[in-house]
Amino acid sequence: MPAAYAHYVFGDRVLSLLPEHLQVMIGGDPKCRELYNLGVQGPDFLYFYRVYIPFNPVISVGIQMHHGSAEPFFLRARKLLQKEFDPALYSYLLGFMTHFMLDSTCHPYILDRMKRAAATHHEIESEFDRMLMLEDAKNPFTHNPAAYCDTSLDSCRVIARLFPKLTPQQIREGMRMMKFSRGLLRANWWPKRVILYNAAKLFQVQGMMLTETIRPQCIMSNKELYRLFRKAVPETAALMEAYDDLLFTGKPLPERFRRNYETLRKFPPVGKKPAAQAKSE
Repeated sequence: MPAAYAHYVFGDRVLSLLPEHLQVMIGGDPKCRELYNLGVQGPDFLYFYRVYIPFNPVISVGIQMHHGSAEPFFLRARKLLQKEFDPALYSYLLGFMTHFMLDSTCHPYILDRMKRAAATHHEIESEFDRMLMLEDAKNPFTHNPAAYCDTSLDSCRVIARLFPKLTPQQIREGMRMMKFSRGLLRANWWPKRVILYNAAKLFQVQGMMLTETIRPQCIMSNKELYRLFRKAVPETAALMEAYDDLLFTGKPLPERFRRNYETLRKFPPVGKKPAAQAKSE
């Protein structure tokens, strides 16, 4: 994941490039806009659900989604929308698509940078969030980028249609914990930052805490991530428009959906076995 603020800003910029009918659908109804904004956080909220439970099945859904092909999720969503079109559900799905695109664009670079720069995943993403917040004149030590994720159970019922293994209550709890966790790590008073940083070290998530000044090993990654971020905005808008054109057809989705959220790996189309497996049979 680029972190929560990067996804929020990215989703906002992509929205401004969408065809007028999609902008009107999302922006013209507060519920649709809320669900689009929740969608831009993708499956990340699943990682915050009852983290104290070992072998957590909800967190497992998030892990599987990040590492498997994105195509099955978007194909299943298309079938749901073909059966009964719901602007709120579609708005959430389009927001979710921005998350997939930003993750799959930036993660290969982040994983490579981790090996070269002695920086952790959390450090790289937190520093990029800091840069974007400062660009928008927000205080990165106090602004909670996930504050809006405390959502209604009604909206979570809409989201649950895309997650057959989850209940609306589980989705809401994951969203709320994401908001709480992101907010907990914000502190304008430096003694509180020191306390939180040392507490975060116990759970090996200190990279999510901002240091007083930018981490030197992340200066270069900020520049490259910003380049990838800007490049992905029109690419994502184009992919969303292509999906919209195919929404009420049975045609294959663009190949870009055969990627996962983490790497450059391309998966075979849904229903087709990998070449090596097919050959062995």
